[in-house]
Amino acid sequence: MHVQLNGEVLKIEAGRTVKQLLDSADPAYQYGLVELNGAFLPKGRYGQELVEGDRLEVILPAFGG
Repeated sequence: MHVQLNGEVLKIEAGRTVKQLLDSADPAYQYGLVELNGAFLPKGRYGQELVEGDRLEVILPAFGG
């Protein structure tokens, strides 16, 4: 199965959740805002399974001046 994460196509096993994908991709993603297929995804829904063609974007906070 294929999904996109920040524009990069990834091959993942079926049944993988949003949380599992984010945790394995980058630990910093736990602090970011996540969009799934163009819509904001609340943290309470990170347990949902991904499906073929899902597109995730992670926006990390910027610090500094």
